[in-house]
Amino acid sequence: MHDMAEVFPIRNPIGVDNLQDLFAMLSERILDIVIPIAVLMYVWAGVNLLIAAGDTGKIKKAKDIMKWTTAGLLIIFIGGGFVDLIRSILNAG
Repeated sequence: MHDMAEVFPIRNPIGVDNLQDLFAMLSERILDIVIPIAVLMYVWAGVNLLIAAGDTGKIKKAKDIMKWTTAGLLIIFIGGGFVDLIRSILNAG
């Protein structure tokens, strides 16, 4: 009689073995997605600023895009640093 694992091998599609590695991999993938989107948002805000032609409403919209993109990036970077801090505290104890 054959062992079922030998007959039907199950491969790990994500390549991680524990929860900590899973979170590390997910945070890297999130950064791979978020940073190009942020660059596009900054470019979009710059284009809006250039074509505003002195319209205060359009200028405010462009500044708001830059402000909220920066806030989003800060939250993501601080969140990643916070997770690393918690991990280092838990590993020290």
